[in-house]
Amino acid sequence: MKNVGLGLQQTQKLVISPQLQHAIKLLQLSSLELAAKVEAELSENPFLEEIEESIEEKKDSESLGENNDEATGIDKNSLEMAINDQKGTVEPFTEETFFEDSSDLGYIKKSTIDTDGNSKQQFLENAFAVETTIYEHLLGQLRLLDINDLQFHIGEIIISSLDESGYLSPSVEEIADSLSCSAEEVLEVLSMVQALDPPGIAGCNLREVLLIQMDQHDEKNELARSIVENDLNLLERNKYKEIVTKYLTTLNDIKKAVKFISQFEPIPARQFSTKKIKYVVPDISVKKVEGGFSVSVNENFLPHIKVNNTYRKMLQSEDIGSDVKDFFNNKYTEAKLLVFSLDKRKSTISKVVEQLTEYQKDFFEKGPQYLKPLILRNIAEKIEMHESTISRVTTNKYIETPWGIFSLKFFFSSGIRKSSGEMKSSRSVKEIIKEIIQNEQNDKALSDNKIVKILSNQGIHIARRTVAKYRKSLKIEPSFRRRDF
Repeated sequence: MKNVGLGLQQTQKLVISPQLQHAIKLLQLSSLELAAKVEAELSENPFLEEIEESIEEKKDSESLGENNDEATGIDKNSLEMAINDQKGTVEPFTEETFFEDSSDLGYIKKSTIDTDGNSKQQFLENAFAVETTIYEHLLGQLRLLDINDLQFHIGEIIISSLDESGYLSPSVEEIADSLSCSAEEVLEVLSMVQALDPPGIAGCNLREVLLIQMDQHDEKNELARSIVENDLNLLERNKYKEIVTKYLTTLNDIKKAVKFISQFEPIPARQFSTKKIKYVVPDISVKKVEGGFSVSVNENFLPHIKVNNTYRKMLQSEDIGSDVKDFFNNKYTEAKLLVFSLDKRKSTISKVVEQLTEYQKDFFEKGPQYLKPLILRNIAEKIEMHESTISRVTTNKYIETPWGIFSLKFFFSSGIRKSSGEMKSSRSVKEIIKEIIQNEQNDKALSDNKIVKILSNQGIHIARRTVAKYRKSLKIEPSFRRRDF
């Protein structure tokens, strides 16, 4: 029989504070998303106020109201009268009376809820729709899976590495290398992500995206699967006769197979994309100055905020009811948290971009063809942060450089070793391929094999299929189609 008893055991565990959790959420927002969030907080939180001052002056005013006794734009007397007269004829000062015009906030006063129980209908009418990104959609499903912390982290990196079409850009080996784990572990999690909705998500190319959907589909067509797996290039060029000859079948069977293939979605994330114009506001600006480069975080789009001191003092008043005091305490905590998180976001982005500028110095001085291979771990180790933090910083962020505006993800790519032993970024190789094709003559379009030979003469040895992959990522048609224009 086992002995049961009580005992003390000292353990250590990592606990993420609420402040850090909030800062992490803001870190992955784009400039416009962050501005919208701050504007929403300003309209909803009485403890926040916008200040009209320069960025330099802002640093002196973000002490959360500890040393500032003056409030801006607040009628203190009217507020005190509302508090002192709670039991008199003046309407009590509560969260309901403060937000009198609540229709724009989705907030419903209790007095407006009818006796028939239509509160749900009123809420739906007052609420506003928020678009869900493919990242949020997949991450929500990933949280429901029975997986360990490492698997969740791998899945988070895979999801954050998807392009706008839902394709996985980096290879399994690149992800494994950046996370210091095995390729088998990444493949295991990748198969889980590919089983999520929407179908075909996280495929590396069109062939893989279609095969994933075929495997998940109830109806099977082996001929269609073989064509996608082995002869997708012939199908793209409408070479039906060659397909008929190869598979020793009839043209009618091929047409049925093509019809079966056409029901699948070639762009898995299409439903999450929008036809609206996507405005890009650079989060960071890098300018060449004497002796190097200057990095500055763009805050022109963001309202400058601080915690209102008058409301903070009201928390100490004994004349406020417990319900109102609880409401104010929550809003005060949220206000301090937002100011802290904005500062944390700015400092983290600055650290990452400063290190990125140092690492990619040749790019900023000479242009995109001089981009070096780079993975998340390279930056994470330099500034002593986790790879997931670097991934959040580089998601939905844009940087203004002497060569144009680029996504921060642009600077992270795998490496290709030249014959001289020098490592060349895969993105810089794409730029070279793009330049080669731009300089070709329309009636003499270069095939992928000829591009391979040109690159080989420059000391860059890659396979024809790699050239085809890079060309497709640049949205450049194959040579036989380029001759038509």
